[in-house]
Amino acid sequence: MQEAHEWLRLADQDLRLAELALGDAPPLTGEALFHAQQAAEKALKGLLVSHGTQYLLTHDVRKLLQLCEATGASLGPTLIAAAGLTQFATRFRYPGEDQPTREESLPWLELARLVRDEVRRRLPPDTPPAT
Repeated sequence: MQEAHEWLRLADQDLRLAELALGDAPPLTGEALFHAQQAAEKALKGLLVSHGTQYLLTHDVRKLLQLCEATGASLGPTLIAAAGLTQFATRFRYPGEDQPTREESLPWLELARLVRDEVRRRLPPDTPPAT
């Protein structure tokens, strides 16, 4: 379970980076969306690990959600929209893409937060490692 909580800590860090990027003037929306996608991906990998399931080496949130469903670790139909976060793994990593506005980015960040929160609800509380 410790590894699952470590994935959640990494997801928390990505969410913090996304929030910081949106707070800049001007906001760094492409970076924020990249970190939102990363947060959802890492949270889902944590959920899979907590169920003893090997996660895929992928950035595809849709595939990770499907794997969660197949292993009984479903987040339910309300989070199916999180699959849309997949596009941000690469979309703004290269020149030529118009950057979204802060307002267009905020719902995606909220969706990534929701994924992380739903995963956290499904895990037992984190306990410090034994010394």
